[in-house]
Amino acid sequence: MELNSQRVRALAPENDPLKIGMGWKVEDLDKPQIMVESTFGDSHPGSAHLDQLVNEAMRGIADAGGKGARYFTTDICDGIAQGMTASTIPLRTGI
Repeated sequence: MELNSQRVRALAPENDPLKIGMGWKVEDLDKPQIMVESTFGDSHPGSAHLDQLVNEAMRGIADAGGKGARYFTTDICDGIAQGMTASTIPLRTGI
């Protein structure tokens, strides 16, 4: 069975040097590549611990012979944002 990560390598060979630039080794490129996405961030108490789960997932992927890549998206907590000057600046649209 051909892995999607290997099909993508054939379609987008520029990805290999990008991953090497991220610290991957050449031998990592042939491994099953697993994306680990999380909402981890220091900006919200509900997600501040999720890096620990990501690290466990990354260890499991490596132990199974794969290569994981971590991706994070998060948002600032409303409670923290209320005290910031930035929360009082109106954003202009349509410019």
